[in-house]
Amino acid sequence: MAVLNQYFPRPEDSLTDLKDDILEMSMLNRVPLIIKNMRLRAERIVIGTRPSKFSIEFQDAIHDAYEKGVIEEREYDRIIDTDMIISAICRDSKSPAYVAVEASFVVDANDVARARRSAEILAKAFPSAETRSAAYGKFFNPAGRADAEKLGVSIIHAPRHPREAPR
Repeated sequence: MAVLNQYFPRPEDSLTDLKDDILEMSMLNRVPLIIKNMRLRAERIVIGTRPSKFSIEFQDAIHDAYEKGVIEEREYDRIIDTDMIISAICRDSKSPAYVAVEASFVVDANDVARARRSAEILAKAFPSAETRSAAYGKFFNPAGRADAEKLGVSIIHAPRHPREAPR
């Protein structure tokens, strides 16, 4: 039985993973909202489910930052593992900007911390760009909501089905 459990996860774990995967895909439809709420424009997805043609240039720049010692290997890995990174332009300053977004069906403090950490690494790799972070989810637990407020991570609510319970 132990061998079977090793290869076949518990159904509730598989369902959670499936919900998170679907949520990450739906996040693409919310990019304009993320950009609007952060006073940005000209969005391009550089890391995510459907990266734009600019993702190769972004990934080259991140890799160059790693090779030059600007960021460490674990920081490089964090950037690559970020659910979505959006390249944009600040509406006010016209300077380049990056938004690190972490998505989860139920956003908790770990999701918020990962988004914030990714934004901090982006700031090291791209010192002339503004960096921001966001957590995207259907539900936000109290610790996740409190940490988002404390760390300055934007909260983006995923669209909800009309039959779901209110927030």
